Amino acid sequence: MAWRMLAGTCSNGPCPTLWVDDETGRVKVQGDKTDPVEPMPDHEGIVEFSPEHWRTLLEQLPRELLQELLAAKAA
Repeated sequence: MAWRMLAGTCSNGPCPTLWVDDETGRVKVQGDKTDPVEPMPDHEGIVEFSPEHWRTLLEQLPRELLQELLAAKAA
């Protein structure tokens, strides 16, 4: 697997980031650790973003990906 940064909030250091494996399509999310809002399995975790970081990450996503996801939701 070769992980590629899909979107990030800074250029020099660990920051909220979205990573994608182009081969499998799997995604990893990096953010601030936080507590879950409801019970969850031990193998899962929750990260949190500020509104500004969330907006920055979304703005960097490829337009084609967003259009594909919105079209699938509308169908």
